[in-house]
Parts: sequence; C-alpha cells; structure tokens
Amino acid sequence: MSIAGTEALAGLQLLVAIAEADGELTARERAFIGVALEDANLPPGITAGALIASSYDVDSQIAQVASQDARDVALVACRAIAHVHSACAPRERAILDRIETAWLARVESPSGRGVAFHPAQCESSS
Repeated sequence: MSIAGTEALAGLQLLVAIAEADGELTARERAFIGVALEDANLPPGITAGALIASSYDVDSQIAQVASQDARDVALVACRAIAHVHSACAPRERAILDRIETAWLARVESPSGRGVAFHPAQCESSS
C-alpha cells in the first residue's frame, strides 16, 4: 500500500527519528530509509540525505499521520527499523511507545487476563 503526501513524509520522518534515536545511523538503517523512500509517493526532491540531515518533532509527526491505513504502514515500518539490529534500543523503544500510545487503543481482554491493543479509531469530523 502506498501512502501519499503529508502522511507519507511524516511516516518517513518518524523512521529517521527512530533510526537516529540511539545516536548512530547505521548502513542498514540508511538502506532501510532509502527503500522506504523509493516506495513512498512523495513530491520530487525529497531525498534520503535531506530526510536524515533534518531533525523532527516526533509528536508533531505522529499527529500528522491521521488515516488508519497510513498509521498501519508507518507503524510496521517503525517497528521494523527499530529492530533492524535485532535488539531495540531504549530510546528507539521510547519513540515506539509514543507512537503506539497515540495510535493504538488499549482495550481490556474479554478473558480479563490483561489487555489487547487495537488500532485507535479516528474521530470523524464530518
């Protein structure tokens, strides 16, 4: 699924924020961002180098990804880049936690043995 425009750009910026969170941007993370950029439907001129060279307000980027489809795509990609080296660093986990808190609703499980996470429902403004 291809996400376009502001949501695609915000999702890519979240990828960069997670990749840089541990203080080191590895070759595997750069390659991952490059592939994600190739798959994104963005205006011309957006490059991996430009994305990596910028800094981002994570909460602002989280808020810009509004549709459930875009959130699903971005969350899968963010989880993948956080685990590109198998272990997720604490600072990467902190960003993932912020994304998951914003985008996933916590619901008590029917068995009463804990909680299940479900995609957060977007409120319709219509």
